[in-house]
Amino acid sequence: IVARIPVGSTAAPVVRLAANDTAVWALQDFKLAAVKIDPTTNKVTGSAPLCPAGECRVGDLAVGNGRTWAVNCCAGEVSEIDPATLAVRTNARLGRAVWYLAGSSDQVWALNHDTGQLARLEPNGEKPASEIETGAKPASSFTFGAGSLWFYDRATSEILRVSTDQGSIAARIKAAGVTALAVSG
Repeated sequence: IVARIPVGSTAAPVVRLAANDTAVWALQDFKLAAVKIDPTTNKVTGSAPLCPAGECRVGDLAVGNGRTWAVNCCAGEVSEIDPATLAVRTNARLGRAVWYLAGSSDQVWALNHDTGQLARLEPNGEKPASEIETGAKPASSFTFGAGSLWFYDRATSEILRVSTDQGSIAARIKAAGVTALAVSG
């Protein structure tokens, strides 16, 4: 263990982490905030409130395309956080079933838990820049790596690899009972 950084509590547990080279973000449930941590000093450097009215439940968190992104499950919105100012704005209203996010240096995608629809988000956008229909029933894990989006389809017991360049499913890999995915490269 290199460092222990106090962030969460019983009243506001950390439910997701996301990171890039400049920051680590911790998503606190019930407190409804994204907390920014400097990985060089191991100190909390700020917090971005996601639901000032307290009427939401946070879903997922991702870092990508120069921003930090968080899902507000109750409102069906994806919030965009400016990492420099911690300003929060609603980027897209995608419906209450959007639970998962995945990002890379130049892309951020939201995944609809009910329909498997993918929506590409852009900084300062108002609606998805593009969408991909998969017809899948995603479960528990969604990630970006090796130039593709990856998630588990609970209906077919397959890991799906989705090509964002082609806008379609590039591969289906049989794998029963997957609960988490990680992709390198």
